[in-house]
Amino acid sequence: MPQIKFTDQAIARLKPAGTTVWYSDQMKEGLRLAVGQKSKTFYFSKRHPQAGKVLTIKIGRHPALSVSAARRRAEKLFSDIEQGNDPTAE
Repeated sequence: MPQIKFTDQAIARLKPAGTTVWYSDQMKEGLRLAVGQKSKTFYFSKRHPQAGKVLTIKIGRHPALSVSAARRRAEKLFSDIEQGNDPTAE
């Protein structure tokens, strides 16, 4: 998975390939971007400390959701998961 520094400008320049391409953010561990044919979508992935399973949570689509907003949401999800909560169960 290519790792880049997410900025709104850098993401706007990413072009879709034949299949979905995943990118990870250099600034926020667990923040991912899926670039497909029709959309660019932020996700957050983290292993739950008690359950041991990897949680992958859809955060939102770019450009409706900016990089800074995606990082804030990822930070909140990180904190919730570290406290033992499962945001996917809500």
